Amino acid sequence: MLVAVGKSLNMMSQLAKLLWKDHTIVWLDVQLVQQSAQPKRLLFRDATSSGKIEKEYKTFKEVRKKGKEKREKSKILADRAKIEAQLSKITSKIKFEITGQFGEKQFLLKLMNFISDKPIDIVNLKLEVPTVKGHMEKAPAFMSFEVTSTEQEDIMKFIVQLKNLIKENDMIIVSEQKT
Repeated sequence: MLVAVGKSLNMMSQLAKLLWKDHTIVWLDVQLVQQSAQPKRLLFRDATSSGKIEKEYKTFKEVRKKGKEKREKSKILADRAKIEAQLSKITSKIKFEITGQFGEKQFLLKLMNFISDKPIDIVNLKLEVPTVKGHMEKAPAFMSFEVTSTEQEDIMKFIVQLKNLIKENDMIIVSEQKT
């Protein structure tokens, strides 16, 4: 154990700082010993016991840090699962297959007007006609498309309106699939 002796507490703390800067001693546990007739002394523990204490302190610091990170990760995962559960209840994409006479009724134009002011879009649109002449002679054609949300919102309120548009134009819904 190293003992430093001085006349004032200020002088003792300055001496301890100087010794610490030179790494001459290990500064971890400083005890101030006061006796009425003698000068004040700072007692420094020996290097082995203070080394153990420093190691334990660093270990506990790492444990607390990793525990905090783990709690933050688990909170993020819980929040993510909660949001995914909410999103799974939302229908944001539906595939339609319809048949009918598309050319004469200008169904594509009506479909474009329908989606123009709504947060939905038509994707993967496929129009199959047997022949161009057959299409001009009012032969039935087949169309498939997907209605999707542009803002990841529920689109079911717009699907009812879309079904009404399809029925008003004498089209037949072959299938409707949530994807």
